[in-house]
Amino acid sequence: MVKQSRQEYVTDTLFGPIESRDRANDLAQLLGIAVLALAAIEMPFALLLGPGVVAVAVLQAGLGGIVWWRKSLTAALLLLAVTLAAAVWLLLRVFRGGGSSGAWGLALALVGVWVGGRAVYCAIAFRRLAA
Repeated sequence: MVKQSRQEYVTDTLFGPIESRDRANDLAQLLGIAVLALAAIEMPFALLLGPGVVAVAVLQAGLGGIVWWRKSLTAALLLLAVTLAAAVWLLLRVFRGGGSSGAWGLALALVGVWVGGRAVYCAIAFRRLAA
C-alpha cells in the first residue's frame, strides 16, 4: 500500500467515503476544526450584517465542538439546521439588495451547509461502523 501524504489524507477524509471508524473519528476532528475556523471567519461580518451573525457563529462553534468531541447526531443535525437557516437568511438579504458583504456571507454560509451535511454523514457512519 502506498503511503499518503498528510494533504492527500485530509482531502480523502473530507471528500471521500467513510469506510472505517478511524476515518469517522478523523473526519469529526477535521469538521470540528473547520467549523471553528468558519465561525472565526464569520465574526468580521457581524459588523456588516448585524449581531445575529455573532449568535450564529457561537452556535456553530459550540455544535462543531460537540460533533468533534461526541460525534453526536443531534448536534450534527442542529449544526445543519443552523447553517441552512443562516444561508436562507443571507440569500434573502442578497436578493433584497444586501451588497457584496451579503454575497460573501452567503458563500461562507454555503460552506457551513456543506460542513453540516458532512457532519451528519459522519455521525451516521460513526454509529453504523460501531458494530
